[in-house]
Amino acid sequence: MGDRIKVGLVGIGNCFSGLIQGIEYYRQNPSQEITGIIHDNLAGYTIHDVDFVCGFDVGENKIGKPIN
Repeated sequence: MGDRIKVGLVGIGNCFSGLIQGIEYYRQNPSQEITGIIHDNLAGYTIHDVDFVCGFDVGENKIGKPIN
């Protein structure tokens, strides 16, 4: 398709972490069958078209810290 999907997430927690880890796993292992992501192709976009560009949280223990 050529276009990328830029994603910003609110709430940097366990679900966010699992989503990022799942997408990155399949990006790094393209020969693996994609079983852990329900919709790996949506309207022609795939996991390879997603860029996570920002994340927001209000938890004191998370503000100002890296999310890696």
